[in-house]
Amino acid sequence: MRNVIVIALALSSATTHARFEPVLRRLVPELEARKTKLYVMRPCDVYPADPGKRREARRRLLPGDRVQVTGGFRRPMTTSLVAIADDRIPYRVKISCLSRAAPDYSYRARRTFKSFYHGLVRDLPRLMERYLTLMQKHNCHVPVTDPATRKMSDDWDRTHALLDHVKWVRGQVFYMAYSGRSERTVLRKEADWITKQSEELIRGFSGDSPKEVKEELKKIYLLLNRLMSLPGICGQLRRLDVQAARAKLDGEKQYKDLDPAHRVRLQSEESAKYHSQQAELRTRLHTVVVEVRSGLMALGIKVR
Repeated sequence: MRNVIVIALALSSATTHARFEPVLRRLVPELEARKTKLYVMRPCDVYPADPGKRREARRRLLPGDRVQVTGGFRRPMTTSLVAIADDRIPYRVKISCLSRAAPDYSYRARRTFKSFYHGLVRDLPRLMERYLTLMQKHNCHVPVTDPATRKMSDDWDRTHALLDHVKWVRGQVFYMAYSGRSERTVLRKEADWITKQSEELIRGFSGDSPKEVKEELKKIYLLLNRLMSLPGICGQLRRLDVQAARAKLDGEKQYKDLDPAHRVRLQSEESAKYHSQQAELRTRLHTVVVEVRSGLMALGIKVR
């Protein structure tokens, strides 16, 4: 009964307010026309859009920064756009670094280490729910090309963006929970933001937080590993569908000379084996996100 209450509370805590909204490649022309403001979701090296500028004139955008789209950086497949940052210089920015909504975390704002890593993970269960919904819509196989338009599928673009973001956050948590990086290395590499933070955050980001904090980070990392099991479960379901279809065809050939009633019984038994495995995997798909959300809430993280 207690587990049921926890799961119900976890479900009721999820809001519909998006905190990560991927920038789809198809939308780049519209974003240009509207001079849209976008938010930086993860550290991103950018270079001046002016080809006359030297490559050394690069800078790094960080979560907490905003950019305004001014034009598209055209390639056979749009992966970047041109946007101006706070210095008013046009840069080529990868759209994979950007979101249409503000994140729950910032590398610019001064905050405690705990609020920093809580902010990183609080939106991930909602993101993986969206990922799972899209995968189930396409029977666990999202096509790269939309058959209706013969262009890149928005669902494919969105699922990859969601999954890549969750992978990035998981990597950040791994570094903080298990990393043996030296504090000096982190200060040198992250000097553009971390030197303005407290000693607690600097040491925590370097993987040198107190034992109890490290234990919490390790628990978070294991929960994020469970979230990342969803693509694998979807892959298993897809393979079972293929195997079941192949087994049906093989059965029709193998048992064609048997009495019809006998043939149907054997084929039904073969089909039931695959259906049982598929039902088990689908149950896992529907429970993983709920259990991860409950686990994060138990750690005091206000997840969506």
